[in-house]
Amino acid sequence: MPSLYALITGKLNMPPIIAWPAVCFFGVGMLYGIFNLLDRRPQIIINTVGIFDRMAYTDFINWSLIENAYVFHISKQTFIGIVIDQSATDLIRKKSSLKASKHLGFQEITLKLSTIKIDETRLKDFIVAMSKADPVKQTKLIEQYNA
Repeated sequence: MPSLYALITGKLNMPPIIAWPAVCFFGVGMLYGIFNLLDRRPQIIINTVGIFDRMAYTDFINWSLIENAYVFHISKQTFIGIVIDQSATDLIRKKSSLKASKHLGFQEITLKLSTIKIDETRLKDFIVAMSKADPVKQTKLIEQYNA
């Protein structure tokens, strides 16, 4: 990869038609990486409506769709698999089209917890309790979890 100085002065062994697109591509990649590094928005949002993982899904996952949840680990990464009603699988809109294998433990909804510091079993128990509770009790459960 040529230095920017060599590219500007014209003293390089690579044609500029290849060098400039490479500089632009990696420059945009660096900006994107810095943005993600400094991004302080919450990754997972949980409220009385449902769960929202902004890294993987485009909408809230409603509590009424959730049947069960479980914790699993793959390559030192922690996940929570959320089992949903099979009739609602078409309603879930993911940001990427990657299909993870159910043999590895993945479900239609899988929350990646490796990047956040949280007790995964407590969160799993909370998700299961919220899915079984009525709306009035859900507010109390959220207050208890935050305490």
